[in-house]
Amino acid sequence: MIVTNMKQTIKIAVLTFGVMSVLSLILLGLEAHEQAKREAELRKLCNQLNQYRSSIKQEVDKASRIELMGGMYTQSLYQVNCQHIVK
Repeated sequence: MIVTNMKQTIKIAVLTFGVMSVLSLILLGLEAHEQAKREAELRKLCNQLNQYRSSIKQEVDKASRIELMGGMYTQSLYQVNCQHIVK
């Protein structure tokens, strides 16, 4: 009787340990999945930020060219129309 109870207790302990191991693996898998989702979302946001930064840089470069052209144009206007008056 005691041996039978001991065997049942060992079986229950082994099953319990097995169930706990399976649950632990499932939780680790879920955690890894969530981590992967967070990393993918972060990668997506970083890509969007990089695209935004690039578009800002392009606009700044375009504005700088326009400003430079405007400066050259006003200098030309000054040379043609005003330089002889200021002398």
